[in-house]
Amino acid sequence: MGFWLILVIASVRPSIVVVDKVDVVEVNTVYDGEGKETFTQLIFWEWDHLRQDHEVVAWRIQRDFDASRGRVMFHDHGALRRVDYQLRKRTHTKYDPEMNERKIMAVQERRELSGVNNAD
Repeated sequence: MGFWLILVIASVRPSIVVVDKVDVVEVNTVYDGEGKETFTQLIFWEWDHLRQDHEVVAWRIQRDFDASRGRVMFHDHGALRRVDYQLRKRTHTKYDPEMNERKIMAVQERRELSGVNNAD
């Protein structure tokens, strides 16, 4: 019995929680030309002092998340991610704001969220 208990305990991976901080989390739902929902994404923004504007840090397509009390929690690359924020906004658009931001800053130049065991 002791052997099986040790085997079960050893096989249970502890939950990893990765924590990040941004200025704004945008919960954005994008609709097609007929008004049908195509996807919901979380867009993470930070203030750029040089440009005097917000810039996208990262984005994630998400359906299952909890955004309340200054933090958003969701599963990301096999870990539980918590992103603390100062402001949350909810938008509904017929375009993808994150794609528009790529015209200003290439994805490769973004800070991105912290890696998960160097898997990001």
